[in-house]
Amino acid sequence: MSVSELVRSVSDTCQQQVEGVHVLAISDSSEINLQAHVGRMNAEELGVTGTRAFSFIRP
Repeated sequence: MSVSELVRSVSDTCQQQVEGVHVLAISDSSEINLQAHVGRMNAEELGVTGTRAFSFIRP
């Protein structure tokens, strides 16, 4: 089975299972801007993009 066939199969099954119902989709991660806390947090806990400090949380 190719990757595209696998994706199609999973997609078709998912569509059948949710047909006619309401679906709540929750993101698997969020970003918290921690720029105001630079210098007060351990650098290993932060992600840095350019000059921006942030952290990700996952439910």
